[in-house]
Amino acid sequence: GWLTTTISPTYDEGSIGDGPTWNTRNTELNIHLSGSREKFLEEGLRVRVSGKVVWDVSSTSMVLEVDTLEPLDYWTVNGTLVYAIPLPAELSWFDGPTAWFWDALGGSRVYISGHLNITENGTYIEQAGSNKRLCVDLNPGYDVSELLNDESNRTTETYTFIGRLYQKNAAEDGAIQMCLDSTTPDLDGDLLSYEAELELGTNSSNADSDDDGVNDGREVSEGTNPLAIISESNFESVINETTFTNDGNNLSEDSTNVSDIQSEGIDLSTIIA
Repeated sequence: GWLTTTISPTYDEGSIGDGPTWNTRNTELNIHLSGSREKFLEEGLRVRVSGKVVWDVSSTSMVLEVDTLEPLDYWTVNGTLVYAIPLPAELSWFDGPTAWFWDALGGSRVYISGHLNITENGTYIEQAGSNKRLCVDLNPGYDVSELLNDESNRTTETYTFIGRLYQKNAAEDGAIQMCLDSTTPDLDGDLLSYEAELELGTNSSNADSDDDGVNDGREVSEGTNPLAIISESNFESVINETTFTNDGNNLSEDSTNVSDIQSEGIDLSTIIA
């Protein structure tokens, strides 16, 4: 199935469904993970999980206690597995903070369009033509100065920004504020973050790095190589059975190679951007 919620490293509950989007799903099942994780498990990640179904008294529902979690979409580069990265979800100005609250609970990766404005009181993305704004923490590895108007420290044009939504407590009155963390602009419109473009080696100024007619974000989310016209994808007939086993303290990996692909080992962090 597909993970229907983003699960942060500090949280152990989520859900899995039988479809990738809300309108393609008939069934969802709550899941419980134990053990340590370094990074996020993203909403939309296609996985195979195994475990036992138990009755959870606190939620009065059935819960799958996960023993193993296996990512299903990937491609290979010189025999090394590279896992799919689900695309971020759209954060709509129309929905507003009340709806955003649920995405912020798990720390969902999202994208939103607007003007970037760096002020003395903080950095914000502002909706064009309105007074709505969203606070952001910019990724220190990306220089946004070339996008800003020198006189106002604000972008003249609107841009799409990608970041991770989280809740921030306002010191003045204790109110909860929604913000984006590690935020960068998506200049080529492929919905890959700047960090992902660097890691994958794709062109952050070209939405289709290999000129095969499919943009990089779609290829990465579907588990095909964005840098190869003919991709070494995870054909069903040639697959490494790799699972992550929950031993109660850590998610460990067990690999059984059933093809001639030579894996150099799997780092859980590579599948949870």
